[in-house]
Amino acid sequence: MPTPKTPKKTTVVTSTAPRPAPVRDERGEPATPAAPKAAKPRKPKLEAGAVLFVQVGRMHKRAMHLLKRVRRWHNAEEVVTRFNAVEEAIIKLQCEIEDLPAGFVPDLGPSRAGGGGGGKALPVGVSCVVRDKVRPSYEGILTTAEMNNLIVVEVRAKGRVLCKTGDGEKIVMPRGHLSQVVSL
Repeated sequence: MPTPKTPKKTTVVTSTAPRPAPVRDERGEPATPAAPKAAKPRKPKLEAGAVLFVQVGRMHKRAMHLLKRVRRWHNAEEVVTRFNAVEEAIIKLQCEIEDLPAGFVPDLGPSRAGGGGGGKALPVGVSCVVRDKVRPSYEGILTTAEMNNLIVVEVRAKGRVLCKTGDGEKIVMPRGHLSQVVSL
């Protein structure tokens, strides 16, 4: 007959070394933990003209690399002359980019794909209405009068807009759900 298994004995070893004394300040009270470190300041973004200048500089570098390879071809003089013309055009473009004003902001125009980037921004303080296409989704949230009388309070990131209703309530909505009221 097999013998029943006995449970294994485990031994807990504790340290006999004394625990370190808690850190105390000059008044004898427990010291407070150090304040969290402040986040590193973000690197400032380049202006649109500076970004374009850098990109054209990279294009110039790549074109010069290709020209260096093409110059070895003894039977492609026409290609070499065209590359030289491209180099002159890139240098001229860089000079024109340097002449852009300091606060230059490109006008992207309306977006063709519908989605973000390129749509006309709503200025703060302008009157807006909810578009007819999305009105059913706001029926339980806003009344018809409120949908027709929204004022832009703040333009936020990712195409969001903070609007204030006539009653003073605030609501965050996608920019695409609003259209500006044109007053004559």
